[in-house]
Amino acid sequence: MERRCQALAVLPERGRIVPELRTVDILTYRELIEGPWRIVYRYDTDRVHVMAILDARRDLSSLLLERLVR
Repeated sequence: MERRCQALAVLPERGRIVPELRTVDILTYRELIEGPWRIVYRYDTDRVHVMAILDARRDLSSLLLERLVR
């Protein structure tokens, strides 16, 4: 998991836009799937910020909106 997060420094666009956030036009967060985990992150010109590592088996719609939109 740590290696996947570190690899984002080279290719931050590799993750998809988080589907639950895309439905409400929030396009700044991306995610990678690693086993049962979702690595949710955002990036700017020189940094990648891992915002959360979440269990993909749970319904995350409300949790993502509540935590990341604040």
